[in-house]
Amino acid sequence: MGLFDAFKKKKEEPAPHNNPNSVFTLRFTIPFFSVFDKTNPKLRAFPVKLSCAGSVQYRIADPTLCFDNIPLASMSAGQLEEHVKDSLHAAVKHFINSIDYMPILQFETELMRINDAAKQYLVPQFADEYGINLRTFNLTAIRYDEEDANYQRLYAQSAATADKLGNHEIENLEMDHEDDLYEREHRRRLRNLRDNEDLVDRENNLRLRQQAGEHALRRNESQLNREDDSANIDIERKRREMEEDMYARRKATDSGARLADSLGKREMPGLGNRPAPGLGKEKPSSADGLDLGSL
Repeated sequence: MGLFDAFKKKKEEPAPHNNPNSVFTLRFTIPFFSVFDKTNPKLRAFPVKLSCAGSVQYRIADPTLCFDNIPLASMSAGQLEEHVKDSLHAAVKHFINSIDYMPILQFETELMRINDAAKQYLVPQFADEYGINLRTFNLTAIRYDEEDANYQRLYAQSAATADKLGNHEIENLEMDHEDDLYEREHRRRLRNLRDNEDLVDRENNLRLRQQAGEHALRRNESQLNREDDSANIDIERKRREMEEDMYARRKATDSGARLADSLGKREMPGLGNRPAPGLGKEKPSSADGLDLGSL
């Protein structure tokens, strides 16, 4: 390289932040703009001024769509930021004015809910219309212009309505409290009544069990008495049978003794007066046809 080349003015390279793959951070503040309360038809003629602030991180996904054929490398950092900021302000204002499901005085207290809804609205819109990929979107503040006459009127009306609602709610709370006391007293009485009924049922069951026990005891006593009577009858019958048997034996013994005594005293009829057998007969002869040898 020659000495002339060393002092020759070099061509400027694109800044690193102009690389299409770079992620840029932008903090924004939208000045006061008019917003209409779409939840109440009577308030649509009274716009309220509010402002928004927040931050985004983005990446240029399509430079041609984003800058209308202007090369990204030829844009300065300030131009790039102003270009994205203008588009972001317009989109956020349009979204805030499209909210029709929430009273305008609740925007500040419902910041996170609005932030989530705005993110869902802005991300596809910036990708399709501007070629910008919003990596993050954070709405950090919503403020009202407290000097605005419409805001003061709306705030006063809301405060009066809140007082009426508060008094009505207090009355309702008192009535609810009375109803709750009545309900609790009613439940207590029902519980006491059930307890009394349970006590009566237990006493009746106890009485029935006692009566059943007494009846069973009397039945057992009757059964035992019948068994005792039957046993006594059996004993008496056996005693009588033994007595009859002893009496019959004694009678038989007495009869035998008397018979023996009478037999001992009785004489044989004609004993000693009758002749000996064969003494009065004649001796048989051979004429009788008898075998005398056998005699």
